[in-house]
Amino acid sequence: MPGGFMPYQLEKGPIWSVVESALAQGPTQAYELLVLLRDPQHEIADGPMVTSSSLDYTDPKTGAKSTPQTRGDHLRHDWFGMVKQPSGKWEKEPASAFDPQTHPSTGFWVNYWGDVESIVRETFVRAIEVSLGLKNGETHESRARFRRHWPVSIFMKCPTPWFEGWVSWRSWETNRATDGHVVVHFLVPGNYGSQVLKKPKGGFTGKPNTKPDTSDDPNGMWLIAYETHRRLDGVVTTDPGTAGDIHPPSPGAILKDEDDLIVIAPRETDGGVAPNGRAYVP
Repeated sequence: MPGGFMPYQLEKGPIWSVVESALAQGPTQAYELLVLLRDPQHEIADGPMVTSSSLDYTDPKTGAKSTPQTRGDHLRHDWFGMVKQPSGKWEKEPASAFDPQTHPSTGFWVNYWGDVESIVRETFVRAIEVSLGLKNGETHESRARFRRHWPVSIFMKCPTPWFEGWVSWRSWETNRATDGHVVVHFLVPGNYGSQVLKKPKGGFTGKPNTKPDTSDDPNGMWLIAYETHRRLDGVVTTDPGTAGDIHPPSPGAILKDEDDLIVIAPRETDGGVAPNGRAYVP
């Protein structure tokens, strides 16, 4: 979600690529993250999606910098709807702060109120437990071998009416000891200031690869859709039916696909993936 803008409905992008790399370092490192996430006093904003130096950059157009501080503030304020207190401490807003007229949203999620932080935390706890073959809440003996260490892939889907996390997995070996894969999906509402591109071939931070034809790279992500999604606004069918044909009105916008079928590989900065991923660098 570059600058809070999500140009495609499914994304991975730099941040989730870094979290994948952090979890892939080894079972010991993944378990250390699990222990931290199980502790509700440990801030998610102190984790790899914020601290990795491989996410540091300066926008060449605006000069805006992405640093651990700016990423942490973005996660706390925009994602989790936390408020910075005069003491400098960030705290969640109380349930009493919700007002359907004047304050209907957590963070920058459009017309959605909920505890996003707890959803993100529990989703990653469950994903790492599956990756390591642990039961929920089970601890690992310090000198014992880990049962397994499956890779974890992370995606985000937007927009949806509310925020939720999904953890799925698959093993393709009978003993399920080594070969398997965990997939995390975050389904999130739209956010203020963002809009999915109706012409996906144009990209947002730059044009995507419009002719992907090989899966030789270690990482890949392709979008298959029509070139233009045209929105027809204000269409309301209130015309009378014929005798014996009574139908209700159908209010709301209609989206109509036009032009050619396309296959594109979005840029990493637009939510796609880099061919070689993105490393976690402490």
